[in-house]
Amino acid sequence: MEDLLAFLIEVLAEAIFEAFVEYVLAMFVIVLLRIADNITRSLALKGELATSVIFGLLGLSAGLLSIPVFPHPLLHPAKVHGINLLVSPVLTGLMLSWTGSALRKREKETTPIERFGYGFTFAFGIALMRLLFAK
Repeated sequence: MEDLLAFLIEVLAEAIFEAFVEYVLAMFVIVLLRIADNITRSLALKGELATSVIFGLLGLSAGLLSIPVFPHPLLHPAKVHGINLLVSPVLTGLMLSWTGSALRKREKETTPIERFGYGFTFAFGIALMRLLFAK
């Protein structure tokens, strides 16, 4: 029973930490998008599929760029290989969605990545590249 509890705590801690790192990278993208406001507005006009593809490619790029900085997994890999390919993007998407919701409640402008789907797509790209290339 203790092994199961330790395993669950390990998986949850790893997912939360990776989601936090992905959230920080997404916030960096948000800052860049706010600087390039015209790009943000044109993304919103291209449609959801095009915007998803763009954020997926940005996530893949961010994941690849993170490899030289952090060449090893950020935490010791879980016993279930690849579980963070789903868990951490969901957590990151939720955090970005909550960020966007808080900004909208204060009547502030948001960027497309501050929605769950786009945040998830961005974080999934990062997680995929880290899973494939972090040794």
